[in-house]
Amino acid sequence: MDVRTTLFGTLVVIAIAASASAQTNALPPNTIQCSGFERRGDAWYAKPDNPPFDIGSIKGTTLRNSIIGPGGMKFSGFYLFDVLEKKCGTL
Repeated sequence: MDVRTTLFGTLVVIAIAASASAQTNALPPNTIQCSGFERRGDAWYAKPDNPPFDIGSIKGTTLRNSIIGPGGMKFSGFYLFDVLEKKCGTL
């Protein structure tokens, strides 16, 4: 194998890894209002006055007085916990 072939193969692997990383970090279109959720330990809590929200193609979801943990509810292929972590986790 020559150096050019090795270099090309390495660049392809890097590009695939970067693409996969970008897809896992992407947020679906959503109307979540972070003020309707509260971080509690290792989970999120949907407050009693949490307004309805959309995630991807799922519209008008009402979630109140609920605990959201990792790997729980999934909307349009995204776990709600992960969306909250990415969107609201730095509040």
